[in-house]
Amino acid sequence: MSSPMASAASPQPAGTPHITAPHAAPGASDWTQGTPVLRVDTCVACGFRTALRQRQCARCGGAVDSAPIAGPGRVWSHTVVHRGPTKDETRDGPYAIALVDLAEGVRVMTRAETDLAIGDPVQVTLREVQGRLLPYAVHAS
Repeated sequence: MSSPMASAASPQPAGTPHITAPHAAPGASDWTQGTPVLRVDTCVACGFRTALRQRQCARCGGAVDSAPIAGPGRVWSHTVVHRGPTKDETRDGPYAIALVDLAEGVRVMTRAETDLAIGDPVQVTLREVQGRLLPYAVHAS
């Protein structure tokens, strides 16, 4: 599965507008705004997809259409954190972070089950972690 996230990191072509508002278009709130849904934005002009919510396409500046994700994906990278950045995050034991390539063609960073491995099929949902709603990858059933 190719990842458009890699192309998003490449330099912008000359004349491409620089977008600085990384928030969803009105009416398309997601978990970052307190709505319990994961979304992917697709540019209606060039088809570029991203899970980093934008008002406009990061590639061409076009309008974006937002849709909820289905959740299936595959682990691209995975690590287990044994010592978190705070005592609260370390207190409950090790936790995992994964980069997951979703079926929608975007890569997302999630909390994850600690026994995942690269290439494992997963389902990404939302889970409350220490009072915060976060994307969370679990083994696909």
